[in-house]
Amino acid sequence: MADEAPLLRSARGARAAWARLVACALLLASGGVLCGVAVGQDGRRRLLSDSLASPNQVRQDLKSHLGRDPEGGAALARGLADEGGPAAAEGLALLARHRDPAVREAAFLGATVLQLRHGGLREAAVAVLVPYAGARPGERRAALKALACVGDGRDVPRLIELLRDREPGVAALARQALVRLMGVGPLVRHPERLEAWWAGVLARAGPELDLALDTLERTPDPAARRAARALLGLKGLQDLGRVTARLHAWFAAGPPELRAEAAALVGEFRLAPLAREVAVLAATGAGAPADAARAALARLGVPVPGRDADPD
Repeated sequence: MADEAPLLRSARGARAAWARLVACALLLASGGVLCGVAVGQDGRRRLLSDSLASPNQVRQDLKSHLGRDPEGGAALARGLADEGGPAAAEGLALLARHRDPAVREAAFLGATVLQLRHGGLREAAVAVLVPYAGARPGERRAALKALACVGDGRDVPRLIELLRDREPGVAALARQALVRLMGVGPLVRHPERLEAWWAGVLARAGPELDLALDTLERTPDPAARRAARALLGLKGLQDLGRVTARLHAWFAAGPPELRAEAAALVGEFRLAPLAREVAVLAATGAGAPADAARAALARLGVPVPGRDADPD
């Protein structure tokens, strides 16, 4: 199984060892390849051999492929989206910054298929939507569709601005994104009222989310913990950066039970960049923490022995 080790070379120490164990176990269960991508009818070589491949490895493979086939970027984006998994999200994030607008558009549309959050994808979509970015209408619409899938509260002000956009279809897509991300309902047709509502949401979001996260961290009462999980599921996107920072801390130094909570939230919000941390927990063996991690991996599109690739 020595061939899998380079895919995880960015990990260090015990985390690297656990990650290799997970990769090897999943590779065995899947017949050797987790997230291979063969693009085009000529069956070009597979670019990704592990859905937990390191970001650097994915970037190197994709750049190498595009260097040999500069016209194949759009097809590559579609292939990555179809294959799924965190490594595919990394690849789409790279393609979303491609010099060819057709490739960028394909990457954004791929994000709507993949349904995984990735900071690089979000940032690329936002860059296309800023005023005077010079993006083509189709690319802007594709970026809005992607933002509805990968965005969070940071994008609400931009989406509210786009409700006033005169380009055909843009305002409607901005409304759809706001409804999907924040559940704003009828307010979405009134930008001024929506701006006032969002200011109030931001004032409350930090304390509410901190209380919920503190409850999971410190309170053993099952009812309180269930209420905290429900609040995070309902409002976590309002300040996803705050939630993600706490998840990193839990994975780094939390007890197994808290890391299980972190894994569940990774699955809830489909946070592709934290897949490797979840895989480490999944490799710990039996018990509730490992079960929670395996369930989260399945939601991220990582095939897990004994589970469907996507439970939704």
